[in-house]
Amino acid sequence: MNNLERSMKEVAAALTGRGADEIPDHLEDICSFIAENYSGGESYSLPMATEQAIGGVKKAAAVSFTTDSATAETCATALEQLISSLKTAGIMA
Repeated sequence: MNNLERSMKEVAAALTGRGADEIPDHLEDICSFIAENYSGGESYSLPMATEQAIGGVKKAAAVSFTTDSATAETCATALEQLISSLKTAGIMA
């Protein structure tokens, strides 16, 4: 057994709570052992972002806009679409 395999056995023991004698010696087998025996701990749910707290947000829909021959009216329309997209995604109240 090489140093990598010894280290991986230690990792497997820490992740699974199993004794070193229960963990195989070869790297491929150690990886399979971890995959089969690691529960991943507690599940995590990313909270929504608020004005006061960091959190997850959804990706907003793209807004199509080019500056070629842009007018005040096309800029206003694009801005309205952007605001609507941000609100729909829950990024903006």
